[in-house]
Amino acid sequence: MRGTVICTGAEPASASLDSHALVKMMQNSSVTGAFFPPTMLGLLVVTPGFDGLTCLRNCVIGAERLHISLAKRATAALPSCTFANYYGPTEATISITACRLDPKQLAAGKVPIGRPITGAALYLRQNSGTMLPIAEGVSGELCVAGPMVACGYLGDTAKTKEVSHWRCRT
Repeated sequence: MRGTVICTGAEPASASLDSHALVKMMQNSSVTGAFFPPTMLGLLVVTPGFDGLTCLRNCVIGAERLHISLAKRATAALPSCTFANYYGPTEATISITACRLDPKQLAAGKVPIGRPITGAALYLRQNSGTMLPIAEGVSGELCVAGPMVACGYLGDTAKTKEVSHWRCRT
C-alpha cells in the first residue's frame, strides 16, 4: 500500500503512550483513519493540536462505553471527520453493532449503538423469556446471535448454562 501508516501501539513507543506524541505522529504521517477506545480518545480531544488533525477522515470508537460528553467533544473538534461508535458485549469476540455518530442525535443526548453488523442478530429478551426483535421504545436484556458470540465462559459451567439461550457455532 502506498502512503499507508499503520500504528499498532507497539511503534513508535512514545506515540502509543503520550497523547501529544500521538497527535504529532498522526499529523506528520497524514493519518486518515483511526480506532480508539474512549479512554484514549478522551485524552486526545484535550491534547493541543487534536482539533488540527484535518487529515483524519474516519475514526472508529469502541471497546468501551462511549459517553455523550466525549462524543460531542470529539465531533465538535473534528467536524469533517466521520466518527462511528462500535458496540460489542463481553461475550462477543468483536463489535456486533456500528453507528455513524450524528450530531443531531448527540444534541438530543443519545449515543446510539447502531445496527447489527453483517452476520449478527440482536434481540431483546423480556422478563417472560420471550425474545423480541429490536424496536424503538422496547426494553429488555440485549441478546446477540451470530458467529462472533462466544460459546460460553471458560471454566465457568454455571455461567455458561445461565446464558444457554445463545446458540453456539462450533
